[in-house]
Amino acid sequence: FVEKLDQRIDGAVERRLRRGLAEQQMRVARGVRRPKGTDSWGERFGFGIVSLVLAIPLSAIGGAFGGMTGLIATWVGIVGVNVAQAVRLNPGLFRRGDRED
Repeated sequence: FVEKLDQRIDGAVERRLRRGLAEQQMRVARGVRRPKGTDSWGERFGFGIVSLVLAIPLSAIGGAFGGMTGLIATWVGIVGVNVAQAVRLNPGLFRRGDRED
């Protein structure tokens, strides 16, 4: 029983790896530079909404404890998190032209 189970698991893992490799080869062959398959419009929209909703209390806290400096630091952090998310989803976002470094 354990041997058969092991063979089925190995087969499933091998099929999954082959499918992933084939999909990656197709993306490379087509030259597609889209976000990862796990990314969706809903994920990006949700991240933006959550970021803006959390910006309100974070701004109040930063402004209350640090004045204008705290407020600026808070917004630099909010913008930084959003830029990091955008770069994660689109690795070539800030690359100039078609250069590959």
